[in-house]
Parts: sequence; structure tokens; C-alpha cells
Amino acid sequence: MTRNPNKVVLLFAGILSAYAVGFWLYSPSQPVLTFAATDAVPAPTPRTPEPTDAPPAEGETDLLDAPAIAPASDLLVIAGPGEKRVVPPEFTTYTLVAGDTSFAAISRRVYGTARHADAISRANAFTSPHRLRVGQTIRIPKDPTNISGKIEIVPTVIEVPPPTGNPQLALPTAPIAASNPPPAQDAPPTSVPDRIHTVQRGETLSDISLRYYGSAGRWRRILDANTDVLTRPERIKPGMKLVIPD
Repeated sequence: MTRNPNKVVLLFAGILSAYAVGFWLYSPSQPVLTFAATDAVPAPTPRTPEPTDAPPAEGETDLLDAPAIAPASDLLVIAGPGEKRVVPPEFTTYTLVAGDTSFAAISRRVYGTARHADAISRANAFTSPHRLRVGQTIRIPKDPTNISGKIEIVPTVIEVPPPTGNPQLALPTAPIAASNPPPAQDAPPTSVPDRIHTVQRGETLSDISLRYYGSAGRWRRILDANTDVLTRPERIKPGMKLVIPD
């Protein structure tokens, strides 16, 4: 028996059609893809950096490390040129003991040195160094350099209240030197006032000359400057006010 090729083709096409219809009718439906908001991938949350200590600004470190400004004192003390005054001599009474056979021995016992024997002699002008005896009292100067009064300069102190406001800004600043300073001019000479000396007991013009000029031979200069109160050197008396010229 011979097969017809047309019948075979039709049969095969029918089988394919039946299979396609059955697959379409009985195959499960596929889920529909959607893009809802819930299915979206969440965006990463930005992370806030932890706060750290910021570096100090330029110049801030200097302000932090700078020492506190010390408060100004209540008063500003200004020292003036001062003024002259005469310091009167002071003496103590000393009773001679065994071994005090000379003013040098007494000076060595009192001052620890024999250099001030002349000072003790001048303080006891009416006491002979050759007639010293135990129990005798003499005068001992507290300051062997001050027998007949000594001139000293006492500085003048002026207290001024400080200016109000910032004490750091109120402080005086040193002047800035100019690039070409003017030539210095010689200051006019100032005259020094004459000194006044009160004559002590036992003093002579030679003693006074030695005290002020360092030489006993300039006593005539003192005599010439005091002719109104002293005409002859031997007439000098304790208590006289003598001008000591420069």
C-alpha cells in the first residue's frame, strides 16, 4: 500500500495545531511585572559626620596662650631730684677700761680697727690722748665719718594716681628715635649752692677744710667766705654757721 504524501503533511499540521491550542488553553498565566514603590531599592541614608574639634583660627592660639594683663598698681611713684639736708652727728658715752691707753686702742676695741682713732680724737677735742685713765668717760661717734654733720640728698617722692582705662594702653611708651636726630646742645651750667657748716666743739678751720676739700691747707678759702662772722681763724666758736664755698 502506497502512502499519499499530502495526507501525511496535513496530519502533521493538524497535530501541531492541536498542541498549540491545548498549550494556550491549559498553560498557567505568568505574573505581570510591576514597578511599585515598595519594590524600589531604598536610597542610602547620608551619614552625618561626627563633630570634631575644629583647629583654632590663625591668631587664636596666641590669644589663648597670652598671659593675662597684670592690673596696674594704685599709685605711680615718681622720684624727684631730691633736696639736701644736714645729718647731725650722734655720739655714745664710753667708759675707759684697762688697756685703753690711746685713741687707737679705743678705736680697735669699739670699731674693730684703729683707723677711726682720729674720729674719736676729734669728738673729744678737750681730752688729751696722753692722760687717759681707767674710769674716764669719753664720746664715741656712732658714725666715725660724721663728726660735725654730714650733708646727704633726700629724694623727693611724688605719688600720682594712674589714668583710668586700659592699664596696658596707659603705660608710657619710649619715643622712637628719628633717623636724623638733631645735634645735641650743651646744657647751660647750673650753679651749685654753697654749703652751710655748723662748727662743732674742738673743730678748726683746718679740720673743716679737710672734711670738705680733702686738704687741710684750703682753710683760708673758708675764712675769706665768712669775713662777716669770722675775721681770724682762732676766733672760731662752736655753733657758728660757716659758708663752705665750692
